[in-house]
Amino acid sequence: EKLLSFFLIFFLSILLKKRKTWQEAQSYCREKHTDLISGTKQLQDAENMMNISGYIKYRREPIYIGLFSDTWRWSDGSTISFEPWYRQFYYQPNSGQCAVTVFYYGGIWRNENCAERKPFICYSHGECSKKNI
Repeated sequence: EKLLSFFLIFFLSILLKKRKTWQEAQSYCREKHTDLISGTKQLQDAENMMNISGYIKYRREPIYIGLFSDTWRWSDGSTISFEPWYRQFYYQPNSGQCAVTVFYYGGIWRNENCAERKPFICYSHGECSKKNI
């Protein structure tokens, strides 16, 4: 009889209302959680979770996500495959800009100065359970 073990990994999004610069937010997320939320799947999951709670649905405030510009990449190193930029977004390579999302407006992204203090979303992942089959 073969014994198989597998781990159920969970990803948890945490909205932090405390305001930090993008760099401070990234450092905080990496120290206390895993990283700033990165990738469209994590953003969609976070939006769904927060809409269920009724909190984000009514918020118009920009929230930092893990996307930043030297060549627009995710904080966790993953590549961008889908870009829901605000229609008035102007691509500025090497601009030192960071991305925010506004869930109230359908989760659009826009670029803003990384030195501005804003709320942010971290994600955590870890072992949820271990099962033997």
